[in-house]
Amino acid sequence: MQTRWARRQRDAIAIASRLIVAVGLCFSVVLAGAVRADASPPAAVDITLVLAGPTVAAMTVTWTPPNSTGGNPIANYEYRSQIDGGVFGPTTPLGPSTARSATLPCAAPATAAHGCSYEVRANNGLPGAWSTAVGTTWAPPSLPTLGRADAGPTAGTAVLRWRPSKNTGGLPVSYEYEVNDGTGWAPPVTIDPSSVTITTGGPWPVAEAPVPCSLSSTPPAGCSYLMLAANAAGPTLPTGTRLARLRRPGPSLAVQAGTTLVLLGSGMASQTVTWQLPDNNGGTAVTRNKVFLCSTANGLACANSSRNWTLLTDLTGSPPATTASATCPANGRCGYEVWAGNAIGHSWAIGYAAPAPPTALVAVADPSVTGQIDLSWFATVDAGTTFGHYVLFECGATQSCQSGRWTTVAADAAPWTRIDLSGTATVASFACGVAATCMFRVGYVDAAGNIGGVSNSTTATGQ
Repeated sequence: MQTRWARRQRDAIAIASRLIVAVGLCFSVVLAGAVRADASPPAAVDITLVLAGPTVAAMTVTWTPPNSTGGNPIANYEYRSQIDGGVFGPTTPLGPSTARSATLPCAAPATAAHGCSYEVRANNGLPGAWSTAVGTTWAPPSLPTLGRADAGPTAGTAVLRWRPSKNTGGLPVSYEYEVNDGTGWAPPVTIDPSSVTITTGGPWPVAEAPVPCSLSSTPPAGCSYLMLAANAAGPTLPTGTRLARLRRPGPSLAVQAGTTLVLLGSGMASQTVTWQLPDNNGGTAVTRNKVFLCSTANGLACANSSRNWTLLTDLTGSPPATTASATCPANGRCGYEVWAGNAIGHSWAIGYAAPAPPTALVAVADPSVTGQIDLSWFATVDAGTTFGHYVLFECGATQSCQSGRWTTVAADAAPWTRIDLSGTATVASFACGVAATCMFRVGYVDAAGNIGGVSNSTTATGQ
């Protein structure tokens, strides 16, 4: 038989089990959103602020939660709106129980003195009372931030860069600037929206647009700018001013040179240098191009600080010419430095004649082959378009080797014998003859037919 204590223990366990089941059922009912029988609707919400914007056709509503939930947790919020004091629209879900503000649409006309009012209520399974309606009208935008003003890229222009208004006031925003070129502030000018470029990806978007100005050419003058944002509700105050100061131009573009002919006697190469004016002239016209020449015997590039640079030509004009003729010294690879100058200063860019000639030609009589000369040289350091081939030139000592030209016409080389080599090898042989003295040069031409100039000349006598 069970003792009285055992029976009491068994009964207590049964009662506890029934309580756990009952609590679990109640908790499930609450999670399912059921309303307690004794719950009441939550108290009214308090709207603390309604602001126009930040986006177009929208307003920002901020509220505090009800001071009484009515016995059940707040499930969500709802709102309804009215336009210009008209009839309130339908009830629309607003946000979760944690929400305290939201950007809500407003279809009021996009002109000043129009706007929307809003009511918000809480819901705990039972809808609460609507808040007092609070509204506002459209507002002017917030102040933009004018960051930079840079002179250029062409004469009489500048580029403005700014952070757009963070709040539109609910209406489309336009941007205006005022400019002072030293003669006083001109009336505001609206920036053409199609000329504005927006860059995103940083902490905030950045806008830029080209603007005109009659820039002074007297350094360090330029144009001063300020900016305003405006919508149908009104403009902002002006931003601070920024000076678009005239500056030196950007570097010349696409500096390059090509060889048109080579005098085989001296090795001198006639070259044509071309380039393009800078894509940014610093706000005032480029009126001068100075061209310098440098050559190196080993085909390597000239350092910018090299003392071997010499003035080739000084071109002036509006705009100045963008081509020049040059004679590249024998056995060298020529580089060209172009200075682009305006009233403020100059910039420079360097380009090299391409393709480059081979260098360091050596000719030695082959002791094992009667009358044969073995030649070797250093490869070109710039193959041009794609690798073409080397060209061997030979002239007998009894001939007038000071004449002859290398052009695209093979016969122009006479009295030099022209031999087009194949492959990329930097060695060759030539049957000069016993006790005969031969003079040699080696040239290079790329796959497109562009001449690369010739190496040094050297002589050897066949054994």
